[in-house]
Amino acid sequence: MKRLPKQELWIISALALATLATRIPYRSHYLFNWDSANFALGLERFSIYDHQPQPPGYILYITVGRLFNFFLDNPNNALVFLSIVSSVAAVVGIYLLANSIFDRATGLIASVLLIFSPLAWFYGEVALSYMVELPLVLAAIWLLYQLLFHRRHAVLAAIVLGIAAGFRQDVLMFLGPFWLVGSFRVGVRTMLLSWLAMAVSIVIWMAPLIYLAEGISKYRELNSLQFRTGVFLTSIFSSGSNGGVDGFFRNAKEVWRAMLWLMGSASILFIFIAGLFLMPSKLVSDRRYLFLILLFLPAFSFFVLFHFGQPGYLLVYSAPLVLMVSRVLIMFADDLNRAFSHEVSEDYGSYASKGILKTPGGIFLVIFLALVVLINTGLFLRATRIDQLFPTADGMVSSLFGNYSAMGIRESDMQMEAVLAKVNEYDPANTIVGSVYVAPTPYPYAPDWRRLMYYLPEYRVLMLQVNSGNGYSVAHDHFFNPVEGNEINIDEDVTKTLFIGVKPVPASVELVPVQQIPGHAPITVATIPLDGSIQAGPFHFVKPGANS
Repeated sequence: MKRLPKQELWIISALALATLATRIPYRSHYLFNWDSANFALGLERFSIYDHQPQPPGYILYITVGRLFNFFLDNPNNALVFLSIVSSVAAVVGIYLLANSIFDRATGLIASVLLIFSPLAWFYGEVALSYMVELPLVLAAIWLLYQLLFHRRHAVLAAIVLGIAAGFRQDVLMFLGPFWLVGSFRVGVRTMLLSWLAMAVSIVIWMAPLIYLAEGISKYRELNSLQFRTGVFLTSIFSSGSNGGVDGFFRNAKEVWRAMLWLMGSASILFIFIAGLFLMPSKLVSDRRYLFLILLFLPAFSFFVLFHFGQPGYLLVYSAPLVLMVSRVLIMFADDLNRAFSHEVSEDYGSYASKGILKTPGGIFLVIFLALVVLINTGLFLRATRIDQLFPTADGMVSSLFGNYSAMGIRESDMQMEAVLAKVNEYDPANTIVGSVYVAPTPYPYAPDWRRLMYYLPEYRVLMLQVNSGNGYSVAHDHFFNPVEGNEINIDEDVTKTLFIGVKPVPASVELVPVQQIPGHAPITVATIPLDGSIQAGPFHFVKPGANS
C-alpha cells in the first residue's frame, strides 16, 4: 500500500484533533431518545422481538458497541464514544474521498464542512448509529468510484458493502445497484469472486441475526411488522392519516429541514448546486458530478416518497451533498482567479498548491469557510436560544432544530437527571410510574417510556398512550404488551402513581405537583386509596377487589 506523504499525515492529524476537540465537550451523558434506549438494552441482551434493538437488528453496531462497553461499562458512554470515534473517521474519510476524486482543496473544504455541520455535530454526540455508519458509506463510495471509473476493487467493494449492511441494511438497497453494475465490467472471474465476497460478507452477520431472531420466518415477520407500522404508514402509497399526499409533504419538509441543518449557513449554496450540476453539459463533460447526483438520488427519493424518521437518515448519505457544496466553492474561487487574471488549470482548485492566501480565490475560500465555522458553531451551540435573541423568528429555529443542538442535548440530560432523582425518592415497592408514549405537551425533552424503563428497572413503568385517549401499554420484559381498554390493574400495596411529562386530568383524586422547573417535564403524584381505585384522564387504576 502506498504510504501517505508527511503533509497528508499532518492534515489528517489536524482534522482528527479538531473533530475530537469539538465533540468531547458536548457529548450526551444520558440516553437521548427512544432508539438510544433500544440500543443500550441491546448491549445488555440482544432481542429483536423485544426491540433490543428494533428490527432489522443492527447487529454489527451492537457488536462493536459491546466492545466499547466492555471497557467503559456504561452503555450510553460506550455508544457515545463510538459516535465520537466514528466522527473522526468520517471527517478523515471525506477528506480522503474528496482528495481522491477531486483534489486536496476539495477535501479540506468538505472535511471542514462536516466537522462544523450542526447535524453531523449532533449525531457525533449521542448514542445513535447514524454517525457510526457514515465512515463505512464513505469507504463504499470511494470503492464504487474506483470500480465504476477504473474497474478496480470489485471484491473489496463487495466486502465493505456487505459489512456496512450489518450496521444498516438499506446501504445495500441504495448503493448495491452501483456495485452490481460495476461487477459486470470487470471480467467473469472477478465478477464471480465479488459476488461470492458479497454473499459471505452478508452471511457472516445475517446467520447469527436470524439465529437470535429464532429463525428466518420469525425474522421476516418482525421486519414486516416494523415496515407496516413504521415505514409504510408515512409513504405516498398509504391511505392512512400519515401517508398519501400528507405523508409526501411531511417527508419532503423533514428532508429539507435535515438538509438545512446538515449544511447550516453553507445551505445558501444549494441554489448554485441546482444551477451548476443539473445542466446536461456539466454532467456530460464531467461524469464525477453525475456520479455524485446518482448516489444521492436513491436515498433522497426513498426518504421523500416512503419514510423519513430522523434527520440522521440523511447524514448517512450526506457525502454527495457535502462534496457538491465543496465543488461550488472551488468553482467560485476559480472564477475569482480568472477575473483577476490568475492562472488556473483545467481542474479546479489549482491555486491551493500555490498558497491559499496568494490568490483572490484562496482568500475568498478562507473568509467564507471562517464565516461558516463561526455561524454553524453558533447555530449548534445556541439553537434553542436564537429565537430569544431575534424575536421575529417566531420560534422557528428552536422548533425546527433545537432538539438537534448542544443545548438540546444539555436540556435532555438535565431533565433526565432531575426526573430520575425525583422518582428515586419513592419506594419502588409501592410506586408505579406513568410515562407518555407520544408527548402532546410543551415539554420536548420529557423522558419517554423507553428510557425511563431502562433507567428505572426496579419500578413498574407504564406507557400511557394519552394521544389515543383510549388505551395504554405495560412494560413487560423490556418491551410492551398492548392491552385493550383503559383499565390498569395494580398491586394491592401500590400507593403512589407518578405521572411524567404530562398532567392527567383527575376524576377522583387531587394531583399534587412535586416539580415545576420552567421548561422541564412536570412530575405529578397521585395518591391511590388503599381499598379503592382512581381515574386519571382515560386511565382507570384498579386494585384487587376495588369497585371499578
